[in-house]
Amino acid sequence: TIRANEAFVLIFAAGLSAAVANAAPGIRLRFAPRSDKDVQSLRDAAVDLDIGVLPMDSGELRCQTLFQDGYVGLARIGHPIFDADPITVENYAAWGHVVFSPQADFGGGPVDRALAEHGVHRDVRLIVPSFPAVIAVAAASDLIGAIPNS
Repeated sequence: TIRANEAFVLIFAAGLSAAVANAAPGIRLRFAPRSDKDVQSLRDAAVDLDIGVLPMDSGELRCQTLFQDGYVGLARIGHPIFDADPITVENYAAWGHVVFSPQADFGGGPVDRALAEHGVHRDVRLIVPSFPAVIAVAAASDLIGAIPNS
């Protein structure tokens, strides 16, 4: 059992499944939703592998960085943010935002930390449970979003 968020499954599950089938034909994979950062399911062996951001201070667990990813901003075609040339950090932060947060909290993620380094914060108006939902909401509204580059 591999616990991963929906975006990881959408991007990597097919390739991982093919690689495992080639290397170990008798092995079956199961992806479980990643709704929190709780490590208890790893301790209890309910989950064999957790792919995501985990607390690194957990002495009995082995953690390894698989990759690093950036974020890309998105807005619907024709959104007024595209009238700015160039789009500045302040302009980006001033718009209403749709945000993915598994804990449903308003702020505190990597985009918010990066904006804070520039002395600005964004106006989070809507929290959704997945990155595909961020895309759908941004495409159909004046809210803007940020999703992993991959």
